[in-house]
Amino acid sequence: MKERIYRGFCRSEEEFKESFEVFLEKKDEIYATYNDFALLDPKVRQSAIKYYDDFYEVIQNDKYIKREFMDNCRKGR
Repeated sequence: MKERIYRGFCRSEEEFKESFEVFLEKKDEIYATYNDFALLDPKVRQSAIKYYDDFYEVIQNDKYIKREFMDNCRKGR
């Protein structure tokens, strides 16, 4: 199991959501990169897709955004 931890500086909720919009707009392209790469081991592909699935679940949920990004960001910017 991999643990994703945000180690960046604190941002407002609006700033985080603006950043996440880029990922949401590129989601199909990101997944296609993995799915279309024939030389990638199927288990590695499955693991990567699961990791992205978890990430996309977080960035589409306000409660998860607060917990995963806003509550754990680096203060001092």
